Amino acid sequence: MAPHFWYNAPMALTHHSSKLCDYLIQAVDGKFTLAGCFTNMFCAELPLARPVGMLVEFSGEVGDPFRISVDGPPETNVEHLLAEGSIERPPLRNPLEQWSATIGGMVGIVFPVEGTYRVILRSGDSIVHEYPFAVIVHRPEAAPAQSVPPEVV
Repeated sequence: MAPHFWYNAPMALTHHSSKLCDYLIQAVDGKFTLAGCFTNMFCAELPLARPVGMLVEFSGEVGDPFRISVDGPPETNVEHLLAEGSIERPPLRNPLEQWSATIGGMVGIVFPVEGTYRVILRSGDSIVHEYPFAVIVHRPEAAPAQSVPPEVV
């Protein structure tokens, strides 16, 4: 049987999901609400400076180190650190309760060039998962002129 797409042996961390969105809200009970999820960002001009909601969910052993960053195309040297730390187990109310590390928030980032950017989850020097997304310059073409119908007399 083939391993699941998020399984990267022999890493200590297992990536579960990553999402980008226009708005990310965290409730007092820790739940996240995402609105306007996307994979590509379109803009009329560069550089593009905007807030982006980012969410990365992963699991591992307590104490495993992690680092999450947004890295730009190689020619840009863009690396925006989102979070860094080690996995901590939350208090559980029931032995059946499932848990994972969920890191999320709104982040202001400047995207200087068009290209493929990546949200990268690392453990130590190893890349556990890359979530690619594109920043694309899109200038809508002007609509063709419409002929004006003759006036009715």
